[in-house]
Amino acid sequence: GAVRLISRSLTDSNPALYLLEFFCLAYLGTKNNKNLEEQLVTRYSEGMLEFYERTNTKSNFWSFFNKFNNQLKTYIKDDDFTVMVEETSFLIHSHYLRSIKKTFLETYE
Repeated sequence: GAVRLISRSLTDSNPALYLLEFFCLAYLGTKNNKNLEEQLVTRYSEGMLEFYERTNTKSNFWSFFNKFNNQLKTYIKDDDFTVMVEETSFLIHSHYLRSIKKTFLETYE
């Protein structure tokens, strides 16, 4: 509850807080509450994407990504967690490709 209150009071994105909220929801469970299930997925993907954008060395991000996900396998059903990780990984790669495209087009236009 405290993490959600802090999260609501912030005006800027905070990837650490997003992932902490995700972890709390994963640990405590969503008890088949659709809003909490959506919040779980949203906080995970937002947190990881923000961490990716803020990390200077992408290899450090992927190391963190893998360690974080390995720690959480015990709290979330395998199928749901696998889908969440794959979708988030896809979003991160998509974001990276867009940045390459933007840089390339701006450079050569």
